Amino acid sequence: MLKWDGFDSAIIGVGERNNTDSMIVYDYDKMINVLVTRDSMTHEEAEEYLDFNVIGAWIGDTTPIIVNKKSIKEIEEEY
Repeated sequence: MLKWDGFDSAIIGVGERNNTDSMIVYDYDKMINVLVTRDSMTHEEAEEYLDFNVIGAWIGDTTPIIVNKKSIKEIEEEY
């Protein structure tokens, strides 16, 4: 399984789908926290970095999954 370097503390599990390899799953907020504490980024800088350099990166079928936890109400309002 592929991993994002430096974000082990943000791993929350393994994602699985039928007929695909398992993928490491990360918590978005924990990844933000890593960048803020480790790299002294502001919250906004960390979000921009994640969006462009991590979430926007495709490294194949086993690209890790990043979960942005939301309630069903938040999902319905946003999507």
